[in-house]
Formats: sequence, structure tokens, C-alpha cells
Amino acid sequence: MNTKKILQSPIYFKHYKNKPYKLIAEAKHSEDLSDYIVYECLYPNETAQVWIRPKKVFNEIGSFNNKQQPRFKACDLRFEFFNEISADIETAIFALCEKNFEKFSAEKFYQRLQHKDQVLLICVFDGDKLIGFKIGYELDILRYYSWLGAVDENYRGLGIAKILMHEQHQWALHKKYKYIETKSENRFKAMIALNIFSGFEIVGTETSTRGQIKILFRKKLNNS
Repeated sequence: MNTKKILQSPIYFKHYKNKPYKLIAEAKHSEDLSDYIVYECLYPNETAQVWIRPKKVFNEIGSFNNKQQPRFKACDLRFEFFNEISADIETAIFALCEKNFEKFSAEKFYQRLQHKDQVLLICVFDGDKLIGFKIGYELDILRYYSWLGAVDENYRGLGIAKILMHEQHQWALHKKYKYIETKSENRFKAMIALNIFSGFEIVGTETSTRGQIKILFRKKLNNS
């Protein structure tokens, strides 16, 4: 299986010079009530990270790089679903894991997936660049386990982790699983908050091999 889905991010934009930005808000000028866009660089910028621009200029289509195109274009992020990990995808995933997880081991990654049923890998791409993934597997005929995921640090705050979670849950619901289970170490506050916001309940705790407290979550799947 290798299926694709294109989702547009309403707050992630690319400038015609191919640099990424996040829309923060629309604002009014205090004197003349004209409309402005407040946006943030998603790359290091020595001049400033947060900028404002008249909304009309932000949205304009003009002659840039010798062709008619938008000054800023809302980006289409490509989500792909795999049940096998190709060499190219493996390289990109492992690079992302090494940036996000201490002492990441490719060997342990595959040991964890060995003999697991219904392995599903969901990847999200910006063009050809892997910017996030989520992977899970079956625990039993009723429960699916959401195991591992990460998002590139330059693309955080765009709701990508939430979309990956939603897509995984919809797939599991389609496959007739009744529950999604996952774990998170207590230090990953953002992940814990996302789990609770997304309808997970805390069902227990355990201690990891590194002495970290892990919180056990379970969510009942439904069509809402």
C-alpha cells in the first residue's frame, strides 16, 4: 500500500523565494484600520523573526522571478501512507529521529516492529522533503498502538502532529479497531497536552528503562 493525500495548510506559506513562513494573525492598523498580516520566519533571520505586511501586498499576485505568481502561497503538504519502509524513507525517518530522540537506534527501531501486524507509516512531505511521520501497529484485534512520531523543528506549530494523529485514528477506525493506545514520557509536555486535547484518557503509568515516568493513554475510537 502506498496512498497519498494532499492537505492545504492555511497558516503555512512559502515566499516566492522559496522560504517558509507561518501566519500568526491578521491585524488592523490603529490609525486607518487598514488590514495587515503578521507572520513569522520558519528559518533563522538575523534581521527579525516576526514581520508585518499589508494584507493586500501579502496576497498579491505579481511578476516574481520572471513569471506571474503569488508573493506568498499557501502550501500543500503531501501525506503518504505506507505499510513498508523503503530505503529512501528509512534514511529520512532515521535522520529525523536522530534529531528528536536521544540515543536513537535503528536496530532497536526494527526490533520493535519485528513480527508486528498492521504496521502503518504515515509521512508528510513538503515537496520532496520529509517533515514529519507517525507509525503504529496492532496490539490485538481491538487495540491499535500509536508508537512513534516526530515533526521537523522548522515545521512545528503548524498543526502537523495533530493532522498525523487524526489520519492514523481515521485509518484505525476504518480497520474496525475500537481503541488507540499510546505512551508518553512525562517530560514531553506538548505531546501529553495534544493527547488529552485529542480525547485520550490516562489509564496508568510505568517507569522506562531510563527511569523516566511514562504515562499510558487510551482513546475509544468513534466517528466524530
